[in-house]
Amino acid sequence: AELSYALLVGYALYSVIVLVFVERATRLAPRDGEFLHGIDILWTAVLTFVSNGVGSPFFLFFIFVVLAAAFRWGFRATMITAAVVFGLVAVQTLILAAGPWGTLFSLSGDEINRTIMRVAYLLLSAFMVGYLGEQEKLLRAETTTMAAAGRQPRVDLGLGGSVTAVARELLQTFDASAVDFVIQDF
Repeated sequence: AELSYALLVGYALYSVIVLVFVERATRLAPRDGEFLHGIDILWTAVLTFVSNGVGSPFFLFFIFVVLAAAFRWGFRATMITAAVVFGLVAVQTLILAAGPWGTLFSLSGDEINRTIMRVAYLLLSAFMVGYLGEQEKLLRAETTTMAAAGRQPRVDLGLGGSVTAVARELLQTFDASAVDFVIQDF
């Protein structure tokens, strides 16, 4: 318990330091996000390892890293994160069952089923959240493009030039072969 508490305090301090760093940074490089994501996965793996593996209350922290991947990068990165988490959980379970902790952490039938169910829930959650993250990412891209299309019409281009500029944006955004405009002149 003391080791778990010490690591939890360490993780809390690390989180505050990262929060201050991110808030003060004007812009983060993509590598920074990937590095911090990896550190979050490692912290969670260590916290769950020292506090009863899959049965640990810190197992829910894995949901955080899956959600973070979905929000930051979308489906593919979420599934990669889920695969890494799955591998870490499998290794943890084997180490806990085979190591000197084997007497405390037995792999009885119920424990095996509980582990399988928790990992299955995590993977299913990763799939669903990754899908939602990908959809949100697409909607953000469409919104950004539509805002750019809304900035295309300009007085100096005239009506024809403005319609052409907006049509180009729409063709690119929706990967369309044609755009139809209906204009009513009052």
